[in-house]
Amino acid sequence: MPVFIGALAQAQKRTQALEPIMSSMEVAGPLFDQFPELKLAIRQYETLNDIFEALDFPQKNIKPKEEWKQEVADTRQANAQQLQLENSIEMAKASKDVSGPVDENSVLGKLEEAVA
Repeated sequence: MPVFIGALAQAQKRTQALEPIMSSMEVAGPLFDQFPELKLAIRQYETLNDIFEALDFPQKNIKPKEEWKQEVADTRQANAQQLQLENSIEMAKASKDVSGPVDENSVLGKLEEAVA
């Protein structure tokens, strides 16, 4: 059963819930910029859930943590596969240029002459 409170009380409730999160992030922001690994100390999913809860975001619209984790893993895997494909294409393009005859005036050509 929803609790009906006035607009001022709602605003105060939100401010009290969000202020510690927002001020902490504001202070920590420069540290995160300087030391990105510090972001790993924050439980991102839980922090976002706290923010949503303070804003009365419908909890039914938040994916369960395990479902979210799986989607993150799937996205990372797809991105890695795409990067690998792009790298393979670039390597294939480069190998065409490298597989041709050696220019006799190039460093490699002069090295061949010295060895022969």
